[in-house]
Amino acid sequence: MLVLLWPSSRKGSGFCRYLVLRGRCAVFSVICAHGSFTPLECGEGCKGLRYLTGSSPLCSYMFKNRGYVLANSVLQSVALWLGLLLPSVSILQKFFGSIGIGIYCLGAAFGIWVSRLALRISERSALCLSIAVFVALGLFFVVVYPAVNVQVPGLGGDDDDAMNIGALELIHGHFPYYVRTYLGNEIHHLPGALLLAAPFVILGTSGLQNLAWLIMFFFVLCRQLGRASAALRWFLLFLFSPIVLQQVATGVGHVTNAIYVMLGLWWLVTAERKILPALAWGVTLASRANFLLLIPLAFGWLNSRYGWRCSANWLLWTCFSCAVLTVPFYFHDPSNFSPLQAVDRLSQFDDVIPHAGWAIAILMLSASIVLAGTPMRTASNLWRNCALVQAVPVIIGSLLGRDLGFLAYGTFFLCFVIFTAATADQVESSSKR
Repeated sequence: MLVLLWPSSRKGSGFCRYLVLRGRCAVFSVICAHGSFTPLECGEGCKGLRYLTGSSPLCSYMFKNRGYVLANSVLQSVALWLGLLLPSVSILQKFFGSIGIGIYCLGAAFGIWVSRLALRISERSALCLSIAVFVALGLFFVVVYPAVNVQVPGLGGDDDDAMNIGALELIHGHFPYYVRTYLGNEIHHLPGALLLAAPFVILGTSGLQNLAWLIMFFFVLCRQLGRASAALRWFLLFLFSPIVLQQVATGVGHVTNAIYVMLGLWWLVTAERKILPALAWGVTLASRANFLLLIPLAFGWLNSRYGWRCSANWLLWTCFSCAVLTVPFYFHDPSNFSPLQAVDRLSQFDDVIPHAGWAIAILMLSASIVLAGTPMRTASNLWRNCALVQAVPVIIGSLLGRDLGFLAYGTFFLCFVIFTAATADQVESSSKR
């Protein structure tokens, strides 16, 4: 084994890039301090090469410390198991009781074990299976969605109805926050969510966006992992979380919301030219306020690779596009800008602990800032930090309210958990080749 090292062009940074060579195969390894990037992708500039032998302390730590690798693998599996379980606990409890939760716990553990097996399947077979999965999802939506979308109080939710009527008002040039759903609820989605749902509302219903963004999620997994077979493994595990199929059936857009925010960030951190991705990510962030707290993490990732000036410039474009979409609606009628009430949703816990809502929001912001300052050496570190930040209000809120239903907001971190596991497994598998 031979390891090539590219010293960073930044003076005193100590950042390096490593490439593991085995025979004719070049594999980027987890020991890369800037993540799994080629010299052209890293954007830092690479001057000269020097060699490290496999007997160096760094190689010994990463390749011979099997205890560390095993412990890390166990922690990743437990985190993935919790990520699959927690968002779906309330659904399992409602329909199947405690026995259903117990059976799913075992099934999720088995699914994670199977997903980590090096099952060999040709790319052609993987693509065929992927097409079959999406055809099945489409049929599932066509059959189940009309049956559950009855718009009768007490028999379902109104999230898709809120998105439909809000997007229609936006299409017709009206202020979308004057209308109410069939349950009398206000529209709590920020303008970015309504804008992104508008094309699907024109086609018939906002529920269609769930199918479209699931397809996009799969294609990005393929692009990230490089193989359709690997992407299919993780996508099927994602679908194994009951809340995903439940939201496809009911048209609820929480999973979809998190997916397009995550894909916008993925585009920003992987694109060579970042102005357009930065603007697009701002549009996705203008969907729900909790996703704005991912901005410090994006800055931390970009800053470690491109410097603070470039990073700040790109994220200013992100903030600009987010503000352009949101601020005019607020100033049009501040008293009827109903998304602010959704922002105050954490205030329900003030009865348990005074000012608990503010405390949770501050803790979430603090977690984002602290994690942004920690080294994010691989892509999985970035997605892990995103999941942790989004999990803060969900976990604390469910504990304070003693409400399993609040865990359903775990849909906002579920796709980040899957992407974390997939990218970590990609690096681990590469290092073993």
